[in-house]
Amino acid sequence: MSSNLSSNKNNLISEFQNIDLEDDKKKGELYQPNEYLDYLSKQLMNDYAKYFQLRPTAQIEELDELLENLLTHMEEFYGLIEQIRNNGNQCVDRLSMVLFSKIDECRKLFAFIDKLEKIVNHVSIQVSLMERELSRAEKMMGAKTSTVKKLFSILTSGNQSSESQSRFRYIPQDIFKTEELLKT
Repeated sequence: MSSNLSSNKNNLISEFQNIDLEDDKKKGELYQPNEYLDYLSKQLMNDYAKYFQLRPTAQIEELDELLENLLTHMEEFYGLIEQIRNNGNQCVDRLSMVLFSKIDECRKLFAFIDKLEKIVNHVSIQVSLMERELSRAEKMMGAKTSTVKKLFSILTSGNQSSESQSRFRYIPQDIFKTEELLKT
């Protein structure tokens, strides 16, 4: 085992002497293989550090640009929402004013319609009464209107006709005036 160790040490020393260092000054400083190993490990660490070293400036600039772009779009979106809200409020205000005036007109119209319904009801009652009176008069006069009875009534004109007229007396209904109904 000790022979194995000594052969490894000899191999390391021979490799150390055969190394082509970039800097001759460094070669002069490295006299022992341990120093060489320290140098190599430091060199390796520096290389790995350079490899893993992130260059955040480019990434940060890209991220800043993206954030600025997002903020710009958010401000535009907020402005659009604010404009929509303002336009909506203006439309609601305008429409509410129009609706309030239309509601007043509708109330007046509804009152007029109610009045017309009362007039139509009153006229309907009056027409029914007139039709009833007309039917009654037609029944009373219906017997007199036949052609035979007309001839006899002409021949016997005298006291009988005045008696029959007094028996079938017509009492006229009061006629309403539409102007009076509209005033109420």
